[in-house]
Parts: sequence; structure tokens; C-alpha cells
Amino acid sequence: MEMQFAVTLTGRVQSGADVDQVWTRAAGLLRKSPEVFLAEVQRRMPLSLKPVDESQARRQADALQQAGLEVALLPEQGERVWLHHEDRVCGPLSARWLEQALDAGSVPAQDKVRALAANAAWIAASDWRAGKDLDLALDTGDPSPAVAPVTPDAAPAAAVDGWAVSADSTMPAAGTPVAAAASLGSGWLPTHHERRDLYGGFWLRLIAAILDGLILSAGSMFVVALASAAAGAPFAVLAGWDFAWSGYAGLHVLMFFINISVAWLYASLFQSSRLQASPGMLALGLHVTALDGARIGFGRATGRFFASYLSAMILFFGYFMIGWTQRKQALHDMIAGTLVVRREGLAGYRSALRSGTVASSGYRPGLSAGAIVGIVFAGVFAFLIVPILAAIAIPAYQNYIVRAQVTEGLTLAGGARTDVARFYANTHRYPADNASAGLPAASSISGRYVAAVAVRDGNILVQYGNTANVQISGKMLMLAPRARDGTLAWTCQGLDLPRRYLPSSCRQ
Repeated sequence: MEMQFAVTLTGRVQSGADVDQVWTRAAGLLRKSPEVFLAEVQRRMPLSLKPVDESQARRQADALQQAGLEVALLPEQGERVWLHHEDRVCGPLSARWLEQALDAGSVPAQDKVRALAANAAWIAASDWRAGKDLDLALDTGDPSPAVAPVTPDAAPAAAVDGWAVSADSTMPAAGTPVAAAASLGSGWLPTHHERRDLYGGFWLRLIAAILDGLILSAGSMFVVALASAAAGAPFAVLAGWDFAWSGYAGLHVLMFFINISVAWLYASLFQSSRLQASPGMLALGLHVTALDGARIGFGRATGRFFASYLSAMILFFGYFMIGWTQRKQALHDMIAGTLVVRREGLAGYRSALRSGTVASSGYRPGLSAGAIVGIVFAGVFAFLIVPILAAIAIPAYQNYIVRAQVTEGLTLAGGARTDVARFYANTHRYPADNASAGLPAASSISGRYVAAVAVRDGNILVQYGNTANVQISGKMLMLAPRARDGTLAWTCQGLDLPRRYLPSSCRQ
């Protein structure tokens, strides 16, 4: 059998490299946002990537070294272990690398080491190096990802699964509380109730909109003055203060499109720039971001601008939603996948993220900018009336809420996936039921929208109930395992759930 090699990320950057740029490039290699990379990967370093053949391992090592990281490429020999280092649970680590690190003194001998097995004990690294038993009773393959946050006394049973680090393998720092774990598992910034200093509320955003409106009005008056001087038209007529449109209809139409274009470019260019906010927002310390706090692009900012017409056309109901949505989102924010955050609140959250007191994960975009623009302009030019617009917007929002409820089932099924995979790794067959897998009774695994999680011959069945929407109450979602090269891959399907409510991963 061909020897396999593993790349170990030491957690250090190369001498003379720009630290911030190095971590940003490394996050890009692993297809993670900087915040997610920090939470899921950087805080777990040193760690070893999944062992692969030598040529692939060398390509991985070269790419990471070119990004500026310090890495080690070693043959994969012996077990993999967790390392309790600098008050963090690091790894999992190749035993070969850890032996060399202890010999070189880069890992102190008083650090603790433990096996990947769920109930293994921590022992001193010096004892482990001397060959003392780690109570290992497992093979050297990658374990299944753990879902729940852990403490040093109950170390995570997950491993980095290959070149792209799985979001399910997030490991909090040892001994540090993980705030708002349930919400953060969704891949977004925490909710308003979890961090009340993070989001811009209705009144703050209203004042910012008034300031922007004053700036745009001044600009509009300047354009009107130029147009009236060039065309010889009365200023009052073009400014809308006089309803004598006769003879000037074409100019009014032209002025309308100019004003719309200026407002669009004003909002989109500022919000997608490094400022991440229009001047009115900047004055009040607000930023427009993606759902993970990252900067948005011009296309998404454009989509957000035109979607704001939907929020206004339904009697401004879309704006009033800021008052009760979990992340203070208006309807157009929910459509475009954006947030309006306080600059200082976001800085504080990121500081807490760096200190290890919270965790974060990935990002889920909204509709494309082109789709949003098309929807809005179709409504404007077809003169849609308010009840029709409401009939479009309200069901869309309801679907969004139901999909969020379905997602809870995937989260609760995570623990069952871990136990099924562990049972399979030990027996090479699937557990017949919850008891076989070491899980409590199906009805005991429940949540706000989930009534039960049951294991049937390895398949995980999630039944919705309790306070779930009537559209999904009593219906089921199934996760089915498929064995591949000694490990399990999972497929997801809705047994009787309407397809529109399924997460994208379940629509394949």
C-alpha cells in the first residue's frame, strides 16, 4: 500500500510575511470567509489535514507555503491525537508531527495529549512521547464530525476532513464558553437578542435615510437647475412644484430616470466600497454587510437598492419588519442577503471572535442582483397594485421562515450522524435503531420545531412537530448514509416535505 502524507499547519506565518494578508489568502484557499476561517481553522492550529498520496500532499503544502504559512509535510504514521495547547484544543494532529514538535521544543512537554476516542483521558505530552498508553481503541481513519461545542474535559471527536475543512468541525478554544452556539451554527452573525449592540435599528436607519435623502435632494435640485437652463423649461415644473406637464412630458421622464440612476449609483457604490455605507449611514456609524459581516459587492448592493422598492410599495411594511426580525432586517435585506450593523458593534463582535469567546460559520447568499432588478422593474412598469405585491411578498417571507424551521432538523440530526458513523466504523454495519447507535429515544431528541429524531437501519429520520409551521408539521426529512472508502457520506431528502422548503443540499 502506498505511503500517505499529511500537511500540518503549525499556526505560524513565514518570516517577514504580512500576517493579515497571509490569513486572508489561507482562508481563500480553504474557501472560507476570514471570520469563519478564524473560528473553524485558525484557532485549532496546529492541525493536520487529511492524509493523502504524496503528490497531492506536496501540492497542498506548496499552495499553503506560497500563501505565506509555515507548514510541515510528513509521512502519516501512527494515530492522530488532540493537543491541549495554550488553553486551546488543537488538532487533530499527526502523531509523527507532534513527536518532532516535542523534540524540537515548539510544543511544551507539559501540554496535554489525548486520543480521538470520545472518552479518552488527557495525559502529559511528555508521558505520551515516552510511549504511555492513551487508551486508544480505534483505527487511524478520520472520525465523524462532532456538532456540539466542547470543553477540554470532553474534547471534540472531529477531524479535519480533507483539503477543504468541514464547517461541522468547528472547535472552540479549550475552557472558553461559546456564546449563542445554536444561532451561530446557522452561518450568520448572532441575532439581535444575543448581541444587542450589533445591529442598526429602525429609528437609527430612518435618520440615516433622511440624511441620505437630503443629500440626494440637493443633488437632484442641481441636476434640475442644469436641465431647466439647458432646455429653457421652468425650474418649478421640472422640480415637481408645478403640475403643468404640458410640453415637458419627455423631460419629466428623463428626469425620473436620471434621479433613479443617481440614487442607485449613490447607494450601490458607497455600500459596496471600502466604506460599506452611504454618507448618511456613515454619519450614524452603520455599515451594510453580508450575512457573515463581510463586505458586499456592487451587484448585491444593486439588488438591495432595487429590492427596497418592494419594501416601500407594500405600504412600507418591508421597512417595518426591521422592528421584529431577528437580525433587524428589512424585507429588501432578507431578499438580498444583507445586514445593517453598527460599526463599533461589529468591531466588538470580531474582537470577541478573535479572543475565542464566540464562534462563527459560513455565509448563505440571497437572490441574485439580476433577479431582484427584474422582479422590481416588472412590478413598476406593469403598475402592480398593493394587494398583488403583498400576495407576492408575504408567501416569500413565509417560505423563508419555514425553511429556517427545516434547518433545525439538520442541526439536531448532527449528533445522530456522529453516532451512526461511529457505530459503522466499529462494526461495518448500520445501527438498527436509536438504542443500537447509543442515542436516547427518538422523542427525546426534539426542539422547537422538531418532534423526534429516529435511527432506522442507519437512516436518520427527522419528524417535524411541536411549534412547526402547519406546512411541515408531521412531515419527515431523511438523511441516508452511503459508505465510501471506509467512511460515510450523507445524502438528504424530504420524504413528504414540499421541495421548496428543503435546504439546497437536499435538492440534489
